[in-house]
Amino acid sequence: IADAMILGRFLEEVMARGVVFCMTSNYHPDALYPNGLQRERFLPAIELIKSRLDVIRVENGVAWVQVSDREAIVVEAPPAARVGQHVQISIRPERIELGPAAPADAPNLGEGVVEFVTFLGSTASYLVGTEGRKMQITQPLQTDRPAHTVGDRVAFWWAPDRGRLLG
Repeated sequence: IADAMILGRFLEEVMARGVVFCMTSNYHPDALYPNGLQRERFLPAIELIKSRLDVIRVENGVAWVQVSDREAIVVEAPPAARVGQHVQISIRPERIELGPAAPADAPNLGEGVVEFVTFLGSTASYLVGTEGRKMQITQPLQTDRPAHTVGDRVAFWWAPDRGRLLG
Protein backbone atom coordinates (compact mmCIF):
# COMPACT_ATOMS: atom_id res chain seq x y z
CA ILE A 1 0.00 0.00 0.00
CA ALA A 2 2.93 2.36 0.62
CA ASP A 3 3.89 2.37 -3.08
CA ALA A 4 0.29 3.01 -4.10
CA MET A 5 -0.04 5.90 -1.64
CA ILE A 6 3.29 7.44 -2.71
CA LEU A 7 2.25 7.17 -6.37
CA GLY A 8 -1.01 8.99 -5.70
CA ARG A 9 0.65 11.90 -3.89
CA PHE A 10 3.44 12.04 -6.46
CA LEU A 11 0.99 12.28 -9.37
CA GLU A 12 -1.01 15.01 -7.65
CA GLU A 13 2.09 17.13 -7.01
CA VAL A 14 3.74 16.82 -10.41
CA MET A 15 0.49 17.27 -12.35
CA ALA A 16 -0.16 20.44 -10.35
CA ARG A 17 3.22 21.68 -11.61
CA GLY A 18 2.32 21.01 -15.25
CA VAL A 19 4.46 17.94 -15.89
CA VAL A 20 3.12 15.96 -18.84
CA PHE A 21 2.89 12.18 -18.48
CA CYS A 22 2.68 9.30 -20.85
CA MET A 23 2.44 6.05 -18.92
CA THR A 24 2.19 2.45 -19.98
CA SER A 25 0.43 -0.36 -18.19
CA ASN A 26 -0.73 -3.88 -18.92
CA TYR A 27 -4.05 -2.99 -17.24
CA HIS A 28 -6.79 -0.36 -17.51
CA PRO A 29 -6.64 2.03 -14.50
CA ASP A 30 -9.77 0.44 -12.98
CA ALA A 31 -7.90 -2.88 -12.84
CA LEU A 32 -4.82 -1.51 -11.03
CA TYR A 33 -3.93 -2.92 -7.62
CA PRO A 34 -6.83 -5.44 -7.65
CA ASN A 35 -7.65 -7.00 -4.29
CA GLY A 36 -4.82 -4.96 -2.80
CA LEU A 37 -4.53 -4.25 0.89
CA GLN A 38 -6.60 -1.14 1.64
CA ARG A 39 -7.26 -0.63 -2.10
CA GLU A 40 -9.88 2.00 -1.26
CA ARG A 41 -7.01 4.31 -0.22
CA PHE A 42 -5.57 3.97 -3.75
CA LEU A 43 -8.86 4.71 -5.53
CA PRO A 44 -8.30 8.52 -5.52
CA ALA A 45 -5.03 7.95 -7.45
CA ILE A 46 -6.90 5.80 -9.97
CA GLU A 47 -9.56 8.51 -10.36
CA LEU A 48 -6.80 11.12 -10.83
CA ILE A 49 -5.25 9.01 -13.60
CA LYS A 50 -8.62 8.57 -15.32
CA SER A 51 -9.63 12.23 -15.00
CA ARG A 52 -6.31 13.86 -15.98
CA LEU A 53 -4.87 11.41 -18.53
CA ASP A 54 -6.22 9.94 -21.75
CA VAL A 55 -6.46 6.17 -21.43
CA ILE A 56 -5.73 4.70 -24.85
CA ARG A 57 -5.24 1.13 -26.00
CA VAL A 58 -2.16 0.84 -28.25
CA GLU A 59 -1.90 -1.65 -31.13
CA ASN A 60 0.93 -2.43 -33.58
CA GLY A 61 1.90 -0.66 -36.81
CA VAL A 62 4.21 2.19 -37.92
CA ALA A 63 3.45 5.88 -38.52
CA TRP A 64 5.34 8.92 -39.72
CA VAL A 65 4.25 12.05 -37.82
CA GLN A 66 5.02 15.58 -39.02
CA VAL A 67 5.78 17.63 -35.90
CA SER A 68 6.81 20.91 -37.55
CA ASP A 69 7.98 22.17 -40.96
CA ARG A 70 11.42 20.68 -40.36
CA GLU A 71 10.81 17.90 -37.89
CA ALA A 72 9.17 14.50 -38.30
CA ILE A 73 8.97 11.49 -35.99
CA VAL A 74 8.66 7.84 -36.98
CA VAL A 75 6.96 5.58 -34.42
CA GLU A 76 4.85 2.45 -34.19
CA ALA A 77 1.10 3.10 -34.54
CA PRO A 78 -2.26 1.36 -34.28
CA PRO A 79 -3.64 0.03 -37.59
CA ALA A 80 -6.62 2.41 -37.37
CA ALA A 81 -4.40 5.55 -37.42
CA ARG A 82 -5.50 8.04 -40.10
CA VAL A 83 -3.84 10.94 -41.92
CA GLY A 84 -4.75 14.22 -40.22
CA GLN A 85 -5.67 12.52 -36.95
CA HIS A 86 -4.68 14.34 -33.74
CA VAL A 87 -2.27 12.02 -31.94
CA GLN A 88 0.02 11.72 -28.95
CA ILE A 89 3.37 9.97 -29.03
CA SER A 90 4.67 7.72 -26.28
CA ILE A 91 8.33 6.83 -25.84
CA ARG A 92 9.41 5.10 -22.64
CA PRO A 93 12.01 7.32 -20.90
CA GLU A 94 14.61 4.57 -20.69
CA ARG A 95 14.40 3.96 -24.46
CA ILE A 96 15.56 7.47 -25.40
CA GLU A 97 19.27 7.97 -26.02
CA LEU A 98 20.85 11.11 -24.55
CA GLY A 99 24.20 12.74 -25.18
CA PRO A 100 26.03 16.01 -25.76
CA ALA A 101 25.60 15.44 -29.52
CA ALA A 102 23.69 12.92 -31.60
CA PRO A 103 25.20 10.58 -34.21
CA ALA A 104 24.90 11.95 -37.75
CA ASP A 105 22.38 9.25 -38.70
CA ALA A 106 20.29 9.53 -35.50
CA PRO A 107 16.55 9.06 -36.09
CA ASN A 108 13.89 11.11 -34.28
CA LEU A 109 16.37 13.72 -33.12
CA GLY A 110 15.70 16.55 -30.68
CA GLU A 111 17.78 19.02 -28.69
CA GLY A 112 17.19 20.81 -25.44
CA VAL A 113 18.48 21.88 -22.05
CA VAL A 114 18.59 19.72 -18.92
CA GLU A 115 16.20 21.36 -16.42
CA PHE A 116 16.19 18.80 -13.61
CA VAL A 117 18.15 15.67 -12.65
CA THR A 118 16.91 12.94 -10.29
CA PHE A 119 19.00 10.00 -9.04
CA LEU A 120 17.13 6.70 -9.05
CA GLY A 121 19.57 4.14 -7.66
CA SER A 122 21.71 3.01 -10.60
CA THR A 123 19.98 5.41 -13.03
CA ALA A 124 19.54 9.14 -13.51
CA SER A 125 16.33 10.71 -14.77
CA TYR A 126 16.67 13.93 -16.77
CA LEU A 127 13.92 16.46 -17.50
CA VAL A 128 14.91 18.09 -20.79
CA GLY A 129 13.11 21.20 -22.02
CA THR A 130 12.86 21.71 -25.79
CA GLU A 131 10.70 24.02 -27.93
CA GLY A 132 7.80 24.22 -25.49
CA ARG A 133 7.92 20.50 -24.69
CA LYS A 134 9.48 18.54 -21.87
CA MET A 135 11.05 15.12 -22.25
CA GLN A 136 11.78 12.78 -19.37
CA ILE A 137 14.79 10.62 -20.19
CA THR A 138 16.16 7.87 -17.94
CA GLN A 139 19.71 6.63 -18.40
CA PRO A 140 21.86 4.15 -16.45
CA LEU A 141 24.66 5.76 -14.46
CA GLN A 142 28.08 4.88 -15.85
CA THR A 143 29.89 6.35 -12.82
CA ASP A 144 28.84 7.67 -9.42
CA ARG A 145 27.81 10.97 -11.08
CA PRO A 146 25.27 11.72 -13.81
CA ALA A 147 26.58 12.33 -17.32
CA HIS A 148 24.66 15.62 -17.56
CA THR A 149 23.79 18.39 -15.12
CA VAL A 150 21.20 21.19 -14.99
CA GLY A 151 21.84 23.72 -17.74
CA ASP A 152 23.64 21.32 -20.13
CA ARG A 153 22.60 21.45 -23.80
CA VAL A 154 21.91 17.89 -24.92
CA ALA A 155 20.66 15.91 -27.89
CA PHE A 156 18.18 13.05 -27.60
CA TRP A 157 17.02 10.46 -30.11
CA TRP A 158 15.25 7.12 -30.36
CA ALA A 159 14.71 4.34 -32.87
CA PRO A 160 11.26 4.13 -34.53
CA ASP A 161 10.45 0.82 -32.83
CA ARG A 162 10.94 2.43 -29.42
CA GLY A 163 8.01 4.83 -29.70
CA ARG A 164 4.25 4.40 -30.02
CA LEU A 165 1.62 6.59 -31.65
CA LEU A 166 -1.45 6.99 -29.47
CA GLY A 167 -4.77 7.83 -31.13
